[in-house]
Amino acid sequence: MIESTAKRLVVAAVIAVVPLAASAQQETPENVGLEISYSSEPVVRMGEVVLTHADLDAHMSQLPESDRAQAVSSIERVDKLLQNLLLQKALFEDARDTELLADPAMAALATNRVMTALADEQMKRHVESQLLDDYESRARELYLANPDRFTSRQNYDFTHVLVSTAERTEAEAMRLILELHDRVQNGESLEAVAREHSDDQASKDDGGAYKNHPLNRLDRNFGRALARLEEPGDVTGPVRSRFGWHLIRLDKQHGAETPEWEEVKEQALRYARQEHADRIRQAYVAELLDPDAINVVPGSIERFQKRHGFDPQQARQALQDAD
Repeated sequence: MIESTAKRLVVAAVIAVVPLAASAQQETPENVGLEISYSSEPVVRMGEVVLTHADLDAHMSQLPESDRAQAVSSIERVDKLLQNLLLQKALFEDARDTELLADPAMAALATNRVMTALADEQMKRHVESQLLDDYESRARELYLANPDRFTSRQNYDFTHVLVSTAERTEAEAMRLILELHDRVQNGESLEAVAREHSDDQASKDDGGAYKNHPLNRLDRNFGRALARLEEPGDVTGPVRSRFGWHLIRLDKQHGAETPEWEEVKEQALRYARQEHADRIRQAYVAELLDPDAINVVPGSIERFQKRHGFDPQQARQALQDAD
């Protein structure tokens, strides 16, 4: 199906909102039209349906850059990709033939999606065009002015018992963790219980102990439960994580430290770049959006609210009745 000659095709799509009939209570509706065309060499044909290099590149641009090579790493994957895109384009052509875009709601939806994509890309390009090549000076200022921003995350020493749900039912795991909790509450050491029953093979022989472990590398529920413990020796009740059920004891909380500049240089550069990008974005929004120039057509907001299930008159009446 691949073309042997490299002819360039001009692909055109027209999206137009058909005007609604104006009523006595409405201003004349706006005609919104959007015409899109591009020229690109064909890659594959299926009857009158044609996919071009531009079509394929547009699809690939929506994937994370790190995933793109994998997505085209075999003939089988490329073939599946081509079939999916050919089907999508055949459906698009069918929709045009059936005049689906003659429906104003459908035309408005299609236009909205195109406008959203173009608006996002325009903002991205505008910001990138004004970013600097070097942010080290600003990054150093951020580091010196607010070193707490770069404080390392707190680390913990803790001991735990894991009752895994990998080979137990939820009910079996809950019964066992409650039994182990009772034994600890009655004076048995958590280390002894861990050596006998914990399913965490990495710490079982050490009595369930972990030293100087970063909180952000723990399961979220596990880390939250550990962080809530106030004093060394405090033990949680049963805690559910994605691995199963735990009992957790706080052994030590290490104080946070401010790292040296070289340790956080890359992080500070990202902060400085992002800070500048945010300022560029805000300035562009302020340039384009003028609240003083916004004029709302009388009655249109109320009609919009009613179309989506909210009646402002009823709401106002309900408030008056409540008073």
